[in-house]
Amino acid sequence: MSHFPTDQEIGRRVRDAREDAGIKQQGDLVPLLRAAGLPWSQGTLSRVELGQRSVKVTEAAVLAEVLGVTVPALIGAPESTTREVLWAAYLGAENVAKVLRTVEDVYWETVRGVRDKARQDNELRSRVQERRDKYLAIRSEDLRRQAIRDGDDVSTPEAWAAYTKLWGLDAIPAIRAATDVLEGLESADDTVGGEG
Repeated sequence: MSHFPTDQEIGRRVRDAREDAGIKQQGDLVPLLRAAGLPWSQGTLSRVELGQRSVKVTEAAVLAEVLGVTVPALIGAPESTTREVLWAAYLGAENVAKVLRTVEDVYWETVRGVRDKARQDNELRSRVQERRDKYLAIRSEDLRRQAIRDGDDVSTPEAWAAYTKLWGLDAIPAIRAATDVLEGLESADDTVGGEG
């Protein structure tokens, strides 16, 4: 059976982590905690280190960040408990992956439907093209201003292409969806990108 740490054990770990971080006096840690959003007094820190006050999870997160340790190391969570938390997180990630796959399937089904209709409907095709062009123009102008502000050279087509790829210009939803529809119209092969 797992052993869960007492307030005294956590207090000792907080003290040890403070000293390991080179902060010899409690009073020297308090301003760092306050700057990180934990409004403790020296008295509060003292009671925690003596095991006379419990530490909330949100407080442990700030303490760990300021002291440069992990929350499990700070509170002394049993390895088995940490492993179980990570396993639960992994199972959650599997569920998210299932949702993402479903969403991706719905996305491609919609793209194919619009593409099929746009093959015969010039007005629909024009609307998709105009929307993509509008968003490309707006976002491209934003990126050019950003490049100038940051001092990045985007004067050549290659540099501009690399810059827009870095900042995900093609990943903007209105641009991506329109591009997926239009590229499918332009290619003889009706399998595009991530379809399948």
